[in-house]
Amino acid sequence: MISRKAFTVMFLLVAVCCSPAVAADTLVMNIDPAAIPIGATYDGSTVRVFGEAPEDCDVVIRMVGETHDLTMKQKGKVFGLLWMNLNTLKMHNVPSFFYVDASRPFEEAAPCDPAPHGLSDMLGMKSLGRIIQIEPKTAEDGLLFQELLKLKEHEKLYRQLSNVRFGTAENGKKSFEANIDLPPNLSAGQYKVEAYAVRNGQIAAHADTQLGVSFAGFPKLLANVAFQHALIYGLMSVIIALVAGLLTGLVFGGGKGAH
Repeated sequence: MISRKAFTVMFLLVAVCCSPAVAADTLVMNIDPAAIPIGATYDGSTVRVFGEAPEDCDVVIRMVGETHDLTMKQKGKVFGLLWMNLNTLKMHNVPSFFYVDASRPFEEAAPCDPAPHGLSDMLGMKSLGRIIQIEPKTAEDGLLFQELLKLKEHEKLYRQLSNVRFGTAENGKKSFEANIDLPPNLSAGQYKVEAYAVRNGQIAAHADTQLGVSFAGFPKLLANVAFQHALIYGLMSVIIALVAGLLTGLVFGGGKGAH
């Protein structure tokens, strides 16, 4: 005979197995266009990111370029008089491009955010501090990291905004949309576009896709010649420089004769 305790355990197991499944949080993201050509007249572009997220979540969108290493010279005063290069710094894993956009200001922490500065530490510009490594280690690493961010922001390659817009909500979902403005000095390569649904400081769902940026037309021809036919590219550069010099002489110095 089955005891009352065993019967209770079996009943609970059956109840759990037969209960409706809890719907997992999902996020759907799309981008338009899916690729960016850099032609002779390229002067920047815009990528539209849109999709659906859980109704009670914030949304953070990021676009991150390929990482590379940077070598920088640290300047300082010698004997308190002369400014000279004092040290060589190497910064590893520096993204070529970093754009992050959220549905609320990054400085505004949600009541349950575990991070002291909320979204900024988790997904914002400050999160790069966990990725970028500086060698050799110095007591000024924090200051050097901030200077790198300022330099990249000045070049319009790093941006942090709070412009994600929400549409109507329905059936526990709401639409979102944001525009990523790409600068004229964008490099060719693969870029990762990410979208995060954040609830109470935790990532509830995310999605990502790749955005290809490639040369097209005359810039593509020049790039192919430069990397695959270095000798021809060198000769072309010399010829173009000579022709430019001759034209400059004809326009600004023609007819004056030798002095």
